[in-house]
Amino acid sequence: MTMINNKQIKREKLLDQEGVHMLMKQGCHGTGMQDILDSVQVPKGSFYNYFASKEEFADEAITHYIEPFILRLTAHLQAPPISHHQLNLDFNFISDQAFKLNQQSG
Repeated sequence: MTMINNKQIKREKLLDQEGVHMLMKQGCHGTGMQDILDSVQVPKGSFYNYFASKEEFADEAITHYIEPFILRLTAHLQAPPISHHQLNLDFNFISDQAFKLNQQSG
């Protein structure tokens, strides 16, 4: 069971590294597999232990970064109506997070 947890932790680290930023900056087709491997400093064989393909890595990266926004939006959609002020606060939070992601990707 510890192996699965360690594997998941390493997988999450890969998703938090430069390879994801390359995908965001250059797109999936503009980023070569070797570029990703070099940027995350992981051997090809190890990478394929975590992801079946570059496309799966890209899919997981998108999910990894967008999931917090989806969870927050879902919570708001299921909650009772909120005030205009709270709506502005939430919009500003989401806008700030999107701006930070954009700054990280170049």
